[in-house]
Amino acid sequence: QAGGRLSYGSCFVTRDRTVADCMRSNLNDATVNDALAVLPSTVEHVFLHVNNLNRVPANLGTLFPSLKSIYLDGNNITSVSASDFSNMAGLEILSLNVNPITVLPGNLLSGVPNLKTFSLFLPSGYGSSLSTIPSNFFQNTRGIVNIIMYGHKGLTSFERGVFDYLADCEIISFVDCSFTFQGFPDGVFDDLVSLKYFDFFIN
Repeated sequence: QAGGRLSYGSCFVTRDRTVADCMRSNLNDATVNDALAVLPSTVEHVFLHVNNLNRVPANLGTLFPSLKSIYLDGNNITSVSASDFSNMAGLEILSLNVNPITVLPGNLLSGVPNLKTFSLFLPSGYGSSLSTIPSNFFQNTRGIVNIIMYGHKGLTSFERGVFDYLADCEIISFVDCSFTFQGFPDGVFDDLVSLKYFDFFIN
């Protein structure tokens, strides 16, 4: 035990066995699956910040049937696919911040229909960047509330329809990208009727 938490190899778990802290544990693609496999299946929130991961760990949805949030910030994940997030119908938060992901498959979120927050931001001066967000990217997550994707210097425009039907969305942040007025198709924001925070500073 450490600080009231339970030790499970490379990770710590809260006493109620719902939160797994595997941050800064020097995990890599060869070791992470074994580290996660020994955790209680009751875990709902997995923190994997600042490890040495090049891809999303396999079978997260199978290992943790009640998974609600995944934080993979500060790794070296270069690509993602819909299969990475299968069997995660209850997932509400997906955080991929500060990873060199340059392409988002249109069906990436097809297995997470209850997602509320999608975050993939980059710090200023980060080398990699998205260049587009597919028009169908959010079509299976119509209850999403927060979209945080700042720092992508390769983003200059939105595809028509990318925010269609997102009536519950309250926050979109695309600070420090490269959008122009011509990059906003007519009506692209019309369905964002619940929007409270619209941040395009430094574009």
